[in-house]
Amino acid sequence: MTDSRAGRRQFDHWIRTEFAQLNTRLEIAYEKQSQGRTLQSDDSGSDHVSGLKRRFLDSGQRHVLNLLQESPLEGSFDERFDLLGNVGMFMAACTRHGLNEPSAQGHSPLNEESTLAWRLGTGLGVAPRFILASYATHNKARQGIFKSFTEFEDERLFIEYNTRGIFEYERAADALLKITQLGISSPISLEFFRQARRALDRVRETMDALFDQLDVKIFFNSIRPYYLPSYVGDKEHRGVNAGDFVGINQVDLLLGLCSVDDPFYRGVLKEKLPYVLPQEQDDIRNCLLLPNLLDEFLKASASDSRQPWFQRNAAAFLEACEAHSRGAAAHHNKLVQKFIVRPARRLPEEKRRRLTASGPPLDILLETLQRICDLRTARNREGIRSRHDDLQQLKSLL
Repeated sequence: MTDSRAGRRQFDHWIRTEFAQLNTRLEIAYEKQSQGRTLQSDDSGSDHVSGLKRRFLDSGQRHVLNLLQESPLEGSFDERFDLLGNVGMFMAACTRHGLNEPSAQGHSPLNEESTLAWRLGTGLGVAPRFILASYATHNKARQGIFKSFTEFEDERLFIEYNTRGIFEYERAADALLKITQLGISSPISLEFFRQARRALDRVRETMDALFDQLDVKIFFNSIRPYYLPSYVGDKEHRGVNAGDFVGINQVDLLLGLCSVDDPFYRGVLKEKLPYVLPQEQDDIRNCLLLPNLLDEFLKASASDSRQPWFQRNAAAFLEACEAHSRGAAAHHNKLVQKFIVRPARRLPEEKRRRLTASGPPLDILLETLQRICDLRTARNREGIRSRHDDLQQLKSLL
């Protein structure tokens, strides 16, 4: 009796071993090339690099061909999603190494991989490439090691701490969702406000720890390039973003700092949905049907602002908003500025054009990120739908 899952297991083992090893060797060679060490006898020489690329491509494609002899579209959701993540990581790495450049007709040369990725993604209801969940929340460890593109400790550090932050945002969102069920005046809601604040405090602490340890040069040169836009078939899909999860958006919406009535924020959500799990897509849609907590407090303030419950719970609500604001500011001022903007300034103009995971030029991406940060921090800024005045009104009642 043949093993219908042998190809999947072998491919997964390859991703966890030789795939990461070859990527690491190529990254080291690229770094040496950037330093001008290009002698043929050197392991950064063009013949050496070309040989590594050929070995990488041939080895990965052999696994894909073996997979196609099985039934790769069968199995549970988790099995198929894991396979899509592996195929997507291989294709993203090919893009990184210049092996997935579209033809003159605008089509990926990775025909079998594109077909498999498209069929898997369509059946799963997600973009046909690896998405953040493949790399973070659904990245199953084997013998203490989870999947990564390289063997660099900095990449593993980035995956670990980013995943910790995602789960903290989920805890905060779960606490806020319970408050919508209990009502803002419930004495039980007070504890859930505090739980949300603690989770959001841990988000900032996690980010601070990551940014203090992560090497800027390794992240910018040897980790970030695997997240860039990549072709699948005849369509280029945007790259993977470390914010591709909905817990943070649930917090935005439930606190009331952001709203889908704002066309800008609605566009942010719409663009993100194909790059998160179907369950997360449902979670954010369900969240749109719920009242936000800031509006609930403002409505109650007309008659209950002097009530003990209002004073206690509103104060706890504002502490959660402030914790969310601190996390957003830390992300923008540390990750975006330190790990993307400053290194990008040293690049020649032609290399800045395909710098961002989302696709648009860096200056446009930075304006989008700044605007999202301003909403989350309730900044008093002209041209955005900030809740600054509403928060100030609520604070004045305490």
